[in-house]
Parts: sequence; structure tokens; C-alpha cells
Amino acid sequence: MQMVLWIIRQTLPLKENIMRNRLNLQVEFIQKCKAAISVQAGDAGVEQPFGDIVMFSCFALRQMHNMGTSHVVSIALAEALASNREALTPITTLLGPPDISLGRWRTLVQGRGPNPLENYVSVDAVELVPFTGQQGKKRFLARLHFEANRARLQLHIKGFNLLGYGINYYSPLSVGLLLKHLAVSHQTDASYLSQLSSAARLCGQSFLRGEVTSISQLNIGFGIATFVMDAPEGGF
Repeated sequence: MQMVLWIIRQTLPLKENIMRNRLNLQVEFIQKCKAAISVQAGDAGVEQPFGDIVMFSCFALRQMHNMGTSHVVSIALAEALASNREALTPITTLLGPPDISLGRWRTLVQGRGPNPLENYVSVDAVELVPFTGQQGKKRFLARLHFEANRARLQLHIKGFNLLGYGINYYSPLSVGLLLKHLAVSHQTDASYLSQLSSAARLCGQSFLRGEVTSISQLNIGFGIATFVMDAPEGGF
């Protein structure tokens, strides 16, 4: 029996009392190396620590799935999450190019040159600044809805052209920066940091095992968050 599917079956009924709520996420890349993040409850009834981890789990799984289940960048991000042991320690992952010229893109499509992947980069390479409401040049906007035992994530990606230049640079960074943002926001809460790190590991592991699909990703994300929040002290 696969671990993540077992988690979903065991934990989905446990949070029925906080359903029918909304969470809103903004990841604003003001510059290539400067970003701001906001996670806000859309309803007063949301348990914010739980909601934060649900949002992280669902957002991370959606971003990895969108980049491709066999893409080198999504696999590298999953490996970084799967090996996370300290939520406050910034992850290091492989990034695609932040931008690319049309001529370079044609060269890649025609197979005449190597894929211009950068080296493994720590998310600390991007300065995380306080959120002021300023819109970034590249933006990831997510709204997570809870209803009964179901979750629905609306993700809007703005600032990229039709060919998605730079998406494999900013997408993995958005996940790593959200993890950092949540960890720093709760840096004095050892229990929460353990739960967040456990959620990151389970997200990475479930992706690497091929369990994340367009249909399963939200149930897996919600199940992971519920499981780690209800796990014994010390995490999973």
C-alpha cells in the first residue's frame, strides 16, 4: 500500500470542522532576485497554521506537476524537498534560465546546443522582502478552496509570454521561497517547523514515486497537511 494514499484515507475526515474556507497566496517577484510573499485566510474560520501547510503542500505539488513529471527541474525540486530536515534551512535546487532569447530558443528546439540550466542555486539567492502589496514582474497567485472533503486550487501565473520563458526558473523558486517564508514566520514554533518540514518531505517523496497526477494532487496535498498536523511531536 502506498504511504501517501494511506495518509489520505486515514486523515481526510479529521478536518471536516474547518472546511468551506479559502486561502489566498501571492508570490511576487519584484525583481529577478527579490520577492515578497503573502498568505492570507479568506475566511475568519481558517486555522492559519493548518491552512498554511495545506497551501504549501498543494502549491508545491501543483508547481512540480506543471513543470512535468519527468522534467529535470521538477525532479530536482522534489529531491530537495524530500531531503529537507530543517524548514529554516533554505533548499538548494536546479533552476532553468530566467529568460532566453528567441535565437537561443530556436537553437534549443533544433537540438543544436545544450539546455542552458544554471547550477544548483539556494533560494537564499533571492531576497525575501516584506509584502507591501506591490505587484511583481513575475507573479504566482493561488486561491485554495475547501469544501466538505474536497479542495480546489486556482493558480494564476502572470508575467510570462506564451512560450513560458523563465517558468522553470521562477516556479521552483516560488516553492522554495514559500517554504522559507512560512518557516521564518513561525521560527519560534518548533512543533510547526517540524510539521512544515515533514510536509515538504512527503510532497517531494510522493512526486518522486509518481503518485502526483492532475487528479490526485489536491487530495494528496490536503492529506499530507492533515497527517503532519496530527502526527505525534517530532514529525514524520
